Amino acid sequence: MQEAGDGSELWAIRRYLSPAVGRIRPNKINEDIVVPRSRVPDYLEAMEALQEEFRVPIVCFGHVGDGNMHVNVMIDASDSSERERGDCAKRRVFELAVEMGGTISGEHGIGIMKSEFLPLALQPDAIASMKRIKAALDPNNILNPGKIFP
Repeated sequence: MQEAGDGSELWAIRRYLSPAVGRIRPNKINEDIVVPRSRVPDYLEAMEALQEEFRVPIVCFGHVGDGNMHVNVMIDASDSSERERGDCAKRRVFELAVEMGGTISGEHGIGIMKSEFLPLALQPDAIASMKRIKAALDPNNILNPGKIFP
């Protein structure tokens, strides 16, 4: 039995949202970004425009109360044109987050899939410092080789 105001209905919606978006297109480019809370409405508006520009559905959900959003660019990967438009939209998803004072990852981190976009979020000197720290702590490059820095 659920208590009034316990949030269980909201959690149920959240739990079923990700599988439900699969009905829009068979594939998704699933990213997480963060923007300042004050810019969430602007970002969502930008995603509306982006989906029209690239002619691919974009579904956003997540932790919007703290500016952390899951952005799903929905595509049919068997359609090369749609796959290409989705990839272009993905870059803009990140660029717009940074332009609005946010960053390219909220909770999933930078790994193989986002490493090429790291320069959008960080200055070259910051990336160089990170590489020096990695080299100092992992001189034999055995810890996650190639995950962020090729």
